[in-house]
Amino acid sequence: MTKEKQIEEMAKLIIPRPRAFTCKKIAEALYSAGYRKQREGEWLENEPNRVFMRCSECGNHWRMGYKYCPSCGAKMKVGVEK
Repeated sequence: MTKEKQIEEMAKLIIPRPRAFTCKKIAEALYSAGYRKQREGEWLENEPNRVFMRCSECGNHWRMGYKYCPSCGAKMKVGVEK
């Protein structure tokens, strides 16, 4: 996600009906401080080897059972079939 899109989404979370200038400035300050929206992904089945699953966000393979991808930090959706 681009910097501008991250800032827009954070501004919407600060105040649902934003006062454009104020929310954007707050969101820019948060982005500059290193805050980012949590990525979400899911474990995808890896056909040749079912012990490892593939992260839908970064494509790296890991053993099943992680709540977050060890590579990209994406939060995995709850209830995804293994």
